[in-house]
Amino acid sequence: MAKHSRSTTIYVALIGDLVASRQLQPRDRRGTQHGLVALMRELDDVAGDDLASRFAIASGDEFQGLLRGGDALPDLLWRVRTGVGSTAIRIGIGRGGIHTDLQPEALGMDGPAFHRAREAILRSKNESRGAPMFAGFGEDLDRVLCGIAIGQHRLRSAWTERQADVCQRLRDGRSQAEIASKLRISPQAVNAHVLAAGWSVHQALDAAMRSALRLSQRGPGGSR
Repeated sequence: MAKHSRSTTIYVALIGDLVASRQLQPRDRRGTQHGLVALMRELDDVAGDDLASRFAIASGDEFQGLLRGGDALPDLLWRVRTGVGSTAIRIGIGRGGIHTDLQPEALGMDGPAFHRAREAILRSKNESRGAPMFAGFGEDLDRVLCGIAIGQHRLRSAWTERQADVCQRLRDGRSQAEIASKLRISPQAVNAHVLAAGWSVHQALDAAMRSALRLSQRGPGGSR
């Protein structure tokens, strides 16, 4: 990808930080780093055409990527929710311009998109108990997007391992009957997991986030 000056273009930066990774034992830390490298390529694939600069590890515990508009954010947030191994990931998302040339990987760049993402990740750490936070989408949309993300985070945090497995399969497009057959449990048991997980609520929040992100792209570029 060639360098281009994009000082007037609005982007969405996503910064992720592994929670409590410094407390890992050396052997576990090596495995986590390998998992983080693999995650970068997965996130590139998930972002698809929305990707402006590839996801890259910015430091030992932190990574970042740059998106064109943010259409892929709900899918990216779903992917990172399980973390890397047993290590959770804290997310900050910022909308704005960049003051440097666009790079093939999201390294060596600076500007409001990244500043706001860092502001958001600090809010995730200090205010939202680990839920993804948004900044730079406009005062009202920031509140809407953060509220949606907190709701989804609270739902997911309460899922059992089986509920999370069922929800992943539903998101992959499997029917409840197919899931029951694959897991060798009754359709009634699958439905009980779906209801207990609040899957319909999660879907409604997902749709609301996508609508809010589309609205953000129609408004003034990144102004707050």
